[in-house]
Amino acid sequence: MNVVLIVPLFIKNILFSIHMITIVTGSARKRQEINEYIDNRIQYQFIEQDLDEIQGTSTEIIQNKLKTAHKLVKGPVVVEDYSLYIDKLCGFPGPYVKSVLRNGELSKIVNNLAPLGELKCTAECLYGYIDKSDECHIFSTRVNGILIPATPVTDGLFGVDYILIQENTSVPFFYLTKEEKSKNSIRRKTINQLIEHLEKEKR
Repeated sequence: MNVVLIVPLFIKNILFSIHMITIVTGSARKRQEINEYIDNRIQYQFIEQDLDEIQGTSTEIIQNKLKTAHKLVKGPVVVEDYSLYIDKLCGFPGPYVKSVLRNGELSKIVNNLAPLGELKCTAECLYGYIDKSDECHIFSTRVNGILIPATPVTDGLFGVDYILIQENTSVPFFYLTKEEKSKNSIRRKTINQLIEHLEKEKR
């Protein structure tokens, strides 16, 4: 597998100084959102690579991704994972949501379940971080919501944005304004947890 090292994004006018961290993800859209949410608050760089995922709980999966990324980077590293738990399916697909998103299967499942009533769910964003002492840290944010049918059937790793209405919102995440997305994004909230931890590290 080819590894592409993205040019480091060095911070200008740094308010504090910490070591460079490397964020490993193969998703261009994730990199774009991470850039927006970090907003020059820390020094970081990207390695563009998808990481294999084992079978297990969301915590076990992100811990394994962290170990794999750490072997690649050999330094402080960050990885992300996302889970979607559907109440009527006893929590499925959970951390395996990528598998049912790739071919539009999640939308098909939601469309088939919709006649049974409101589809309550919980979405979770996790960030894993291995620091310079090789200690592992996990940060997560959860939000409740409902899933609605989508026409046409959506696919791709961000297909959930078209069918998930988070609590305290009235439309699927995709249709929120930029300001509303920033306010409600569980990715942003989890990144903020990571940055707060990094700020404490430098003290």
